[in-house]
Amino acid sequence: MQFHAAILAAALGLMSAIGGNAHAQVHEQTFGNYVVRANVIAASALSEAQASEHAIEASPDTGVLNVVVLRRSDTPGATVPAEVRAWIAAIAGFKVPIDMRAAVANERVSYFGTFEIPARQSDVQFRIWVRPVDESRSFEFRFEDRLRIVRDR
Repeated sequence: MQFHAAILAAALGLMSAIGGNAHAQVHEQTFGNYVVRANVIAASALSEAQASEHAIEASPDTGVLNVVVLRRSDTPGATVPAEVRAWIAAIAGFKVPIDMRAAVANERVSYFGTFEIPARQSDVQFRIWVRPVDESRSFEFRFEDRLRIVRDR
């Protein structure tokens, strides 16, 4: 299973009990002819092979943000290359950039980055900025996710 497919499966709820008690939710925003989708999961939900292939520490303390950009007029599910930037902001107010990297498989591109999960249960805000390669405009998308991570004591 490819990295994007695993993230998407998690986002759609096809993987149960991700990382103990972390559950992924798809966040989506439409900007004209583009749709930006994002989800967050615990890195521990990835298989060892996926984590190794993408140099991700499969730890319950690490989260993975996955972003895809789609053109609404394309074949359903066709992704669009884009410049993607992201930040995480905890309720306490700190903002940290997330280093986003592209993952290409089966002619689809998704962007992912890892971040340290700030607390055992935390309402976390994400800010995503995208500019599709064939577009002069950029789009900004914000969402909040409640990360429920159970760590060993």
